[in-house]
Amino acid sequence: MPGNRTDEGKKKANKEFAVDKLTINSALKALLWLKRTQNSDGTWGELKRGNQDFRMNFTSLATLLFLAHGETPQSKNFGKTVLKALRTLSRHEFSEKHKSSISHYREALVTYAVSEGYALTEAPSLKEAMDRGVRVCLARQQRDGGFKDYRGGSTYEPDVSAS
Repeated sequence: MPGNRTDEGKKKANKEFAVDKLTINSALKALLWLKRTQNSDGTWGELKRGNQDFRMNFTSLATLLFLAHGETPQSKNFGKTVLKALRTLSRHEFSEKHKSSISHYREALVTYAVSEGYALTEAPSLKEAMDRGVRVCLARQQRDGGFKDYRGGSTYEPDVSAS
């Protein structure tokens, strides 16, 4: 595991940045809460019709928290949680269609999460998902680096917030 994600790296970073036990305990409490509230399909968020974009966004962000903490599918306490989330994200069907602002962020967040997962695990399924996500993000990008108008109109105003 690279950098500050190893036990030794965490200790060094905690000392360097004067991270106290309260902060460490708060982070662990957040991860435990996320573990308890994960849906059986590996996602986070309510299981309502029509909110799949939001659920994938929530799942990407929650997964990134575990990965930033150095958790992988092999982790003792959070391994199953991370594995379910990464499996779900790796199966995501990326879309080049510009349906809404949510879909711009969804594709970027899922790509980011599977890329981080791949960096920590080198799992082939995550590499495939990462490659698909990068291709879609690049296909959506305009020549000036921005992304198409979120409102679906014919006008174009560059927006780089989803990059």
